[in-house]
Amino acid sequence: SFTVLNGLYHAYSKTTSADIGLRARFATGSVGHTMTLSAANLEQELGNAYVASTGRVRSNIYAPSALPAVTGARNAPRKASEAHNYSIAVADTLSFAQDRLLLTLGVRDQTVSLDNFNTGTGLKTASYEESALSPLAGVVFKATNNISLYGNFTEGLTSGGVAPTTATNAGEVFPPYKSQQYEAGVKVDWGAFMTTASVFQISRPNSMTDPATNVFSYDGEQRNRGVELAAYGEPMRGLRLMGGVTFNDAKVTRAVQYEGNDAFGVPDANVSLGADWDVPGVQGLSLNGRVIYTGSQYASNANTVSVPSWTRYDIGARYRTNVSGKGLVLRASIENLTDENVWLVSSNNYLTVSAPRTFVLSATMDF
Repeated sequence: SFTVLNGLYHAYSKTTSADIGLRARFATGSVGHTMTLSAANLEQELGNAYVASTGRVRSNIYAPSALPAVTGARNAPRKASEAHNYSIAVADTLSFAQDRLLLTLGVRDQTVSLDNFNTGTGLKTASYEESALSPLAGVVFKATNNISLYGNFTEGLTSGGVAPTTATNAGEVFPPYKSQQYEAGVKVDWGAFMTTASVFQISRPNSMTDPATNVFSYDGEQRNRGVELAAYGEPMRGLRLMGGVTFNDAKVTRAVQYEGNDAFGVPDANVSLGADWDVPGVQGLSLNGRVIYTGSQYASNANTVSVPSWTRYDIGARYRTNVSGKGLVLRASIENLTDENVWLVSSNNYLTVSAPRTFVLSATMDF
């Protein structure tokens, strides 16, 4: 049994992004350097229009009730937010002992800004701009010619969330937050195949809606720990395989509520397997396919609602050729080939339906 609210929701997004970088290699004595300097910029405008029914009706999965009527005007979506994220990063990979030991050190200066607008009046309702320096450190030790041990640490700055329409403080914008990631692993080159095994931990603020007050906030910390196994290679000429499995243990830590519960929206396991095959007799043509499995996951901090596991199938083709002496790659793919509808966890106690069967075309040219 449940209650039903009917609504009409329209939305749009306009996103523009750009990246540029410079890489240089040089040596200082016996130490080699690979230095990179990069800059990134992203601008995004989001808009929506939402109108709901004046009330709710009681219903049941076995005896569904008619949806209540939506009597409000069906307006075109209007601007709800403008985001501007940009960063400058510099990193240097130092090589020692004839490249047996590699040390990477870097830093990124990130700025995240967001303006929120009332979609009815067009007036600005909230605004923030935050900057942070995010360090990066990594090390690779080549124990033998085919075995490497590695570890890394990085921080990231992410735009803060916006309270959902169902919360008492709907539309409230939260400042950016930092996430921290640690990883360690081993990579083995078997010749035709490469395998990796790693462990990781990611810590970030945890979002929740208080069931007593219905107020959305960031309460405590979410800690994701896991193990990742991957393999890729070319077992026979023209056939490339790649696959991996990740086991997740995501918990709510240091929280006033739900401490020790599983974090919502994080599956217990992810599995992917892909293949890429060069078609004999057709120079430059390759066919590919992929299977993605996502395990069951909770849809709420309270761990009272969960969604089942699901599997997606993708297929595609790639064609390499030359136009006026320049390399050209054409790609076509179909994602969610079987057009499955599955539930996706988008936020605490909030579900959406997965994307339908999707056709994607792209082209890449060297010049």
